[in-house]
Amino acid sequence: HDFFLDNADATDALGARLSDIRASRPNAVFLVRADAELQYDKLAKVLSAMNSAKITKLALVTKVDPKAKPPAP
Repeated sequence: HDFFLDNADATDALGARLSDIRASRPNAVFLVRADAELQYDKLAKVLSAMNSAKITKLALVTKVDPKAKPPAP
């Protein structure tokens, strides 16, 4: 799986790119989106890189399955 920032491939320089973006846009909110096949350790790598870049404003983007049953009360 590849990592993208602002629609640009950042796989090889994830930490550096995150730091650069954070420095130029300190109030930016980062949206994290992953496909269902992504292994947890890959997501953990992204979150760790974000933490190292001192990114504190982030949101996990989810997609709701329209066929899914609502949670039980």
